Amino acid sequence: MKIPVHNWETQQLDYEEYPDALFAPFLVWLLTTSAWYDDPRRVRDKVLILRRQMADHRNPVDTHHEADAPPAPAEALAERRRANLAKARAIRAEKKRAREAVAV
Repeated sequence: MKIPVHNWETQQLDYEEYPDALFAPFLVWLLTTSAWYDDPRRVRDKVLILRRQMADHRNPVDTHHEADAPPAPAEALAERRRANLAKARAIRAEKKRAREAVAV
């Protein structure tokens, strides 16, 4: 489905192509229920969901992860957290000692 989008640089309409699968659930909902007539808020919510899906299609999310990389095991994460906590405590204790040395 082609949707017109205003191009601010050329001051004309450009057409962006979207897959029909994005619009199918919304159109089926409009054709099969009368809820859209009774409750305009539902239509607004459905349109917002559709716009989010269109934005996701236009700008796909970059996850910054390797597709084939296995997730880190929970034990390794817990180990890393403990190490970071110990490092933070050591830094805090060092700062406290430095403040006490200056204060005396």
